[in-house]
Parts: sequence; C-alpha cells; structure tokens
Amino acid sequence: MLVAMSLNAYSSELSKKLLELYRASPQVKRWYDRLKARRSLRTAQTYVETFELFLRVMDKKPGELVKLNPKQAYRLLEEWVDRRINSGISRGVVSRQWYALASFFSFHDIELKKDNPVKRVDTYSDKIPTKDELKKILEAAGSPSTRLAIQFIAYAGMRPEDVCELTYGCVKTDLEGGVSPCAVYVDQQKTNSLYVTFIPGPTAAYLGEYLAGRGERRCLIPPQLS
Repeated sequence: MLVAMSLNAYSSELSKKLLELYRASPQVKRWYDRLKARRSLRTAQTYVETFELFLRVMDKKPGELVKLNPKQAYRLLEEWVDRRINSGISRGVVSRQWYALASFFSFHDIELKKDNPVKRVDTYSDKIPTKDELKKILEAAGSPSTRLAIQFIAYAGMRPEDVCELTYGCVKTDLEGGVSPCAVYVDQQKTNSLYVTFIPGPTAAYLGEYLAGRGERRCLIPPQLS
C-alpha cells in the first residue's frame, strides 16, 4: 500500500493550496509548466511546494521577487538559509531547497552570482536491502501490480513515475523472444530521453504471468497506480 500511495503521489497534480498559488501567480504558473515539461512532474511539485513555504516564511509575493536584482535575491536566500538552519532543519534539506528557489529566480532571468552557501554534510549512506529484506518487501505488497512495480524499481533501478508510464511496447521484443535478462525501454520523464535498463529472468516470467492474467497489454501498471 505504501508503494501504491507513493506512485499516486508522483502522478497526482498539485494540491489545493499549491493549485491556488499556481492560478493566482503567472510567474509561478510559467515556472511550474516549464519544470513539468523539461524536468519531471515530481520535481515541479517539489519545487513549487518549497517555493510556497518560502513565500509564507519570508512574507513575500511572487510579483515582488521577480523585481529583485541578483544581489538582493541572493541576500534574501541567505536569510532564508539562516532561518531554516537555526530552526533545526538539516543542512541537506536546506541545500535542496536552495536549488529549488534559485530555479525560480533563474527562470525569471535573475541569475545568482554566488554558489549555494550551504555546505551539505552527509552523515549516513543509503541502505541497500539484503535479498531476504527485499523478499519480505515483495511478499508484503498488497496486489500483483504493486509487487511488479516494486520489482521494476528494485531490479531495473527505475523511478516510480517512469514505472507508471511503462507500456507493453517497452518490453515486447525481449519478453516475447524469451530473452533474459529482459530489456526495458524507458521514456524517462525527468530528462525527456530514452534509455534501456533490464529486469532479471524471474521478474520477466512474473510479468508474463501478470499480463496473461490481466488479458490486455496496453499498459503494465493499472490506472489506479498511475
């Protein structure tokens, strides 16, 4: 269920609060539409969410910000950084928020002359699950489609939003030819480019059984997960 919720979050549109900002501000609307078209839906949502928080904390309006010069914009972001770090937000989070906010200014031709002032310090590494842990995750999946989505993410290294966009044509050649590992042709949303990844034989076999049970092959992941 957790994976299903995550996939829904990646594919949903803006929340009511952010939608109001989008509709009220032409500056935000143009920026969001560009991010969505050239980066990814997830990036656009995250950046606008950060920007909405920035507006509330700093008590600013989008129309005011686009009138700033680069030096004024940088000073304002420095103030934001200080406030966030002093309130207990991690430096890694603040660093990512900086890039989101800098993107807004850059889009409106306000180029910051200095780099991100937040020196990010990673104090942990991503944990790679063991085979037994991954098996437990797969067994806990609430439906065959969720289990299949997890396998694409785990074994093919795919982004959740890209999994939602897979069609039968992405795997048709190797799946029907019985080739293992099976090639997956992915039209990546983030970079708007095509790349090839692979799924192992057991995942390909499970995919074949899954499609046979569904009786149709237009999309691999059903609408409720996309």
